[in-house]
Amino acid sequence: MEVCPLLALRIRLVIQKLKRAALRLKGKKKRKSSTEQRIQPARRPPEEIKRDYGFQDSPAAKARAALAERHEKLERVEDKAQTLQSSAENFAGLAREVVREAEKTKWWQVWRY
Repeated sequence: MEVCPLLALRIRLVIQKLKRAALRLKGKKKRKSSTEQRIQPARRPPEEIKRDYGFQDSPAAKARAALAERHEKLERVEDKAQTLQSSAENFAGLAREVVREAEKTKWWQVWRY
């Protein structure tokens, strides 16, 4: 039985292709299907993830915000206290001057109106 030379050549080419494909598959890891690749989540920054899952509204975040607000209020109160203290010192100095002037004047000079 004799095989047609073109058919024999075609069979040899198919066998070579199969051998090459087998060698390629041995060296490669199994590829993931396209659906598995689509399921992979995209990398996102932590701030975005926290915002999406509501961690920014967590009790700890609320406490941190309240602490910052209290800190600002305390700073404002401290500034007002310093201003009030300097005003009180100025008033005390003026009161001392008035007392000194009053001690210098005689009682009859006060009633000259």
